[in-house]
Amino acid sequence: MFRDPFDFLDDERLTSWLTSAASLCGVLMVTIYFLDQPLRDTLLAPNGIVSFEFAGTPLAAQEMLNLWGPRGQLFCGFLLGLDYLFLVAYSTAIAAGVTRFARGREERVARWAFALAYAQWVAALLDATENLALFQVLRGLIETKWVLIAYWCAAGKFLLVGLGLLGALGLGVWRVLAPPASSTEDP
Repeated sequence: MFRDPFDFLDDERLTSWLTSAASLCGVLMVTIYFLDQPLRDTLLAPNGIVSFEFAGTPLAAQEMLNLWGPRGQLFCGFLLGLDYLFLVAYSTAIAAGVTRFARGREERVARWAFALAYAQWVAALLDATENLALFQVLRGLIETKWVLIAYWCAAGKFLLVGLGLLGALGLGVWRVLAPPASSTEDP
């Protein structure tokens, strides 16, 4: 069924990948947070670019673009471009975390966790598709199809990422509380 997606890495190297991807993710999250501030508006876009992802209708998307003006739209475009790097970082970090904590667990649990790890790259593909749709809206193709593609891809992305984070957290706590029997390392 689902194999360890990082079976080419031993535990030490996987931990290095996890640390590197999580560090890059953290730096990008802080950067995105600050670059997103000009896009936030209490009524139309309380969550900045995330509000744009979930606009849902061409009218709502157009209202946000009007609110932001050329300067805000420039920030939005830059954020969408930067998100392509971010989606690689977060999907790899979550997948590596889930995988690292699942290693040494019973096969049923490990396979479930490995499926969650692979799902993070599906989330990244949804995110990339969402960005493409939002670029279309940003360049003036404010059509229902692009707004809905962005909406549903964002919904799927957040669902898969949320499940991955919950899985990594649960497996991490479980690893601390009940280390695998074959493990010789400290939790």
